[in-house]
Amino acid sequence: MCDLQALDVVECIDATPVLKQSKTMPRLGRLYRVQSVRKIGDGYSVRLFDVTPECHLGGPCNCGNCGWDSRRFRRVQGPEKDRLTVLRALLSSSKTAPDLVPEFEH
Repeated sequence: MCDLQALDVVECIDATPVLKQSKTMPRLGRLYRVQSVRKIGDGYSVRLFDVTPECHLGGPCNCGNCGWDSRRFRRVQGPEKDRLTVLRALLSSSKTAPDLVPEFEH
């Protein structure tokens, strides 16, 4: 069972590529926000807001079915904590680590 869910803040604990299409990987030790979690076979696939995986069809994923194994991440904030506080902390830390927060076009 996977204890991760959308909007959780997670730390990457394994950034080793496994598949040949795994060209874009989360960085070891970095914090990310979970976009979605879905069951795949006997495990779970995690999509992140901050990094787009390479697609099994080629190029950056647009199909929405690609992600990383949930075992690559650990939650850094318990689910009972105020997520808004966590997101504000991530945004304020973006001044020192700009790749934590995605760029938005206005």
